[in-house]
Amino acid sequence: MKPTAIVQVIVDQDKTLVAGEFQKRVEQEYGYDLRTCVPHEHYSHASVERRLRTLDEMCSTVLLRCNVPITLWDYCYTHCNLIYNYSLFPFPSGMMSPFQKHFGAPPNLDILHPFGCLVVTKNFQRTKGSFDPRGEPGIHLGIDLMLLMERLRYYYYLPRK
Repeated sequence: MKPTAIVQVIVDQDKTLVAGEFQKRVEQEYGYDLRTCVPHEHYSHASVERRLRTLDEMCSTVLLRCNVPITLWDYCYTHCNLIYNYSLFPFPSGMMSPFQKHFGAPPNLDILHPFGCLVVTKNFQRTKGSFDPRGEPGIHLGIDLMLLMERLRYYYYLPRK
């Protein structure tokens, strides 16, 4: 992916950003065009705002459907972002996912599992007795995107009753 040059900086109408030292530095030293927009107005970056809103709605739906605590929002957001990047969209070159457009190869869908599904992780401790459980129940929270090849998975362990 090629780096893009910054041409314009868009800020809301905050006094510290529009007047004084910041405006002078942006326009004169760096040569960027400083433009202001109305606060909370999304016309300047509509595609980014639409994607963030789509991810927020996906996360809300998934968390409600799985009946998991809201504290797991970060894991859910990562999982929904992965689903979004693996989904097919129309591009001028045909139907492909953003992942495929960026990397040139289709994504591996074998690593996907439903968010919040019940899992049992194997316990490898040797100190267990013969009648102790061999696994711990948990909830699948997704995969670690930084270690995708190792398939490291996150789990939220359910408290025992």
